[in-house]
Amino acid sequence: QQQQQQLQQQYQAEACNGSTAAAAAAAAAADWAADACQYDSVEAWFHSLIRSHFKGSLKPPFNDAARKKAGFGPEWYMPLSAEGAAAAKAAEAAAHQPYEQQQR
Repeated sequence: QQQQQQLQQQYQAEACNGSTAAAAAAAAAADWAADACQYDSVEAWFHSLIRSHFKGSLKPPFNDAARKKAGFGPEWYMPLSAEGAAAAKAAEAAAHQPYEQQQR
């Protein structure tokens, strides 16, 4: 909460000469930063944005080499694909099984 308020104050203070456009940009940046601070990681925030603004899952094939070169490893997009969602669901189900069942 305090961090969000500090960010908002900083962005508002940086608004150029109090112009309406600069003030609007500062307010939007503060909202953006406050939203981002609610997540454990930037990847989790990205996943939330994608899920809220796009319908369905990401469709492979992915250009893994280009994404890696751009700094976006599979942790950015695989959880948003049908493949990644199925793997996550299977891992979660396995985690909730008794230890004896996991050893079979």
